[in-house]
Amino acid sequence: MKNRSLALSVAAVAVAAAPAMLTAQEAENNILSMTQIDLKPASWMKFGQAMSEYIDCYSENEGTDAWTAWRDVEKDSVWIVMNMNGWASMDEGRSDANRACYPIIEEKMGSIIENVKTEYAERMDDWSLDYEDYDVVRLHQLIPGDMSDFRPAMREMLTVVKEAEYEHLGIWYSMVGADADEVAYFNVEPFENFAAMDADRPGYYGVMAEAKGEEAAAEMWENMTDTLADDGHGYDTVLLARAEDWSHDPEEG
Repeated sequence: MKNRSLALSVAAVAVAAAPAMLTAQEAENNILSMTQIDLKPASWMKFGQAMSEYIDCYSENEGTDAWTAWRDVEKDSVWIVMNMNGWASMDEGRSDANRACYPIIEEKMGSIIENVKTEYAERMDDWSLDYEDYDVVRLHQLIPGDMSDFRPAMREMLTVVKEAEYEHLGIWYSMVGADADEVAYFNVEPFENFAAMDADRPGYYGVMAEAKGEEAAAEMWENMTDTLADDGHGYDTVLLARAEDWSHDPEEG
């Protein structure tokens, strides 16, 4: 019962407790809050109904927080993502709207949530580009085995890719407080929709090969993968689709 109560409390924070949320372009000190909510099998409909009810309640109580919901394409999980304008945002605590609507989460989500995990990441502006109007993202998650060697190796590759003006550079983040065996960096690769994933993109390696030749590209790629954990296999991907009905932006009414 204690673990269930804790999970519900975290879920409540996930859907609406972080104040002063801004877009990545607007935030001066951008920190990404990501809460992954693992659901029991075949519970999407119940979760969606609860979220819709929560959002209606939150809007009626003039809640001002914004969040974006993303559905994991490969498993029963939903990600609640928010951009914080610096750590000071967390000092403001939960609003009156959060408190008024919390019973909906407790009553309607308590039986369908299996696990909740919240993590934070900081945007790496030097490694990133800005994007708008995308509904699908692929996360490229990296677990370095040697942190001190990973960044120089990755930076060498990115320098070449940026000089080539590759438009699919993506958005890079570094995880806050990641342990040695956990994801420490990830790249957000945005797509307008699923159909856009069918387009033929050269990828980082293809861009490097075109700019520096196949041999130099292979050497840079190997230098980077050698720094990853698990003998170069410290890498995973997650495919997410925007769940517009479970997202909230007070500026859009």
